[in-house]
Amino acid sequence: LDAQPGQPVGVSKYCLSCHDGTIALGAVASEPTSIQMQGSQFITGKGHIGTDLSDDHPISFHYSSGLVAADPQIRDPAILPPEIHLPEGKVECTTCHDPHRNLYGDFLVRDPRFGNLCTACHDMQGWQVSSHRSSPNSMPATWSWPHATIEENACGSCHVTHGAGQPERLLRTPIEEDNCLVCHDGQSSTYNIKAELDKSAAHDPRLYQDLHDAAENVSGGQAHVECADCHNPHAVVGGALTPFPQYTAIGPTLAGSRGVSIGGTEVTNAQNEYEICLRCHGDNAVPVPNRITRLADSANLRLDFNTSSYSYHPVAGPGANPDVPSLINGIPPGAQIRCTDCHNNDSSRRMGGAGPDGPHGSVHDYLLAKNYTTTSPNNESANEYALCYSCHSRSSILNDESFDEHRMHIVDEDTACSACHDPHGVGQAAMSSSDHSHLINFDLSVVFPESQTNKIEFVDQGRFRGSCTLLCHGENHRDEDY
Repeated sequence: LDAQPGQPVGVSKYCLSCHDGTIALGAVASEPTSIQMQGSQFITGKGHIGTDLSDDHPISFHYSSGLVAADPQIRDPAILPPEIHLPEGKVECTTCHDPHRNLYGDFLVRDPRFGNLCTACHDMQGWQVSSHRSSPNSMPATWSWPHATIEENACGSCHVTHGAGQPERLLRTPIEEDNCLVCHDGQSSTYNIKAELDKSAAHDPRLYQDLHDAAENVSGGQAHVECADCHNPHAVVGGALTPFPQYTAIGPTLAGSRGVSIGGTEVTNAQNEYEICLRCHGDNAVPVPNRITRLADSANLRLDFNTSSYSYHPVAGPGANPDVPSLINGIPPGAQIRCTDCHNNDSSRRMGGAGPDGPHGSVHDYLLAKNYTTTSPNNESANEYALCYSCHSRSSILNDESFDEHRMHIVDEDTACSACHDPHGVGQAAMSSSDHSHLINFDLSVVFPESQTNKIEFVDQGRFRGSCTLLCHGENHRDEDY
């Protein structure tokens, strides 16, 4: 909070004299004995606020232009609708409730449907075009809701003003992702995200509890992933990305999310998909199970993808190599790609399936959209390296159009693509004696030092030429030219 609520004051104390449940309803100062009420003598049900107000909308704080300057997602008090009352310039119970008028139920001062009451004060970034504002889909049967559709419930789909499950941000349930998955399990949403999270490789928010804070630094802190790390629920817009190989810098479901630029600065409103990924896979990279250890080893993808790197897959900028004869038709040299062109749900629409786009879950290791075998020896096939062959023509590779012994290495010697190539890039901070053009960065579980020189080295000798000094597939290579 930017405001600093204190103890309840003023008119709110009148309300709480009954609604905190500590004083009988008939205990009034004007009568010598308590007035007897039908049923309970104390307020019960949803009208019982209790004495712990931490799970209720804050009250008794000054709502001023200074507060608006600190939080641009609330409206200036000078332009609030006339029915929104600020006694002595403060938000109190009567800001939202009029105890003498019950036109809209719960004595609310405005119709709560479609977020009309909440948006009188709250002006959330992106809300006017958000899918959560306008979706006509029915609410799931899992819980009870005030209204029938997502657009009618609006803010109330995720938040409650009294008795919230999670006091911070007044979420319905104490477990953050449950607020999302109650709809995004296919009941109310178009796609079943929950089913993707159940796959063997996943960005599964259910694995983390009490680590996330929406106000946390963009990068750093304890490793975790929550839905809100990648998606801004107030600004998210439905719709599919353009099909590969067409390029879209960022998809509509990522609108309004925070990230980290390729230069390492925090970005409030990410303009590129990779900026969101770099929150966790950049300077403070989270551990990745079974990550390959390479000659020039780095887990920092911000440095690997930087366009000043030795070589890189063109994620943060266009490709720099004009000679890539293996690219399939429709992908010109220099074309830019997205992280989710490789890391995606295996059943996603972009991969030819009927499921949602995005790196939620996959049956393939490393949350990859298609199979990518990294173990050697391994028999080459269209399926074993399906991910590589999404962009690189298998026939071109096997016909040695870019390297005159490609076929010998991956077919005859059963060596995986990943034994030689680092699919992200090789940043200049990852130093070694080897050259690292063409994404060459050897897998140290497959490639070993040459027995006499004790070197693992690739030397780029110009266009389509190079030499290796190393031990691989049982053979010593010493300045072996290709």
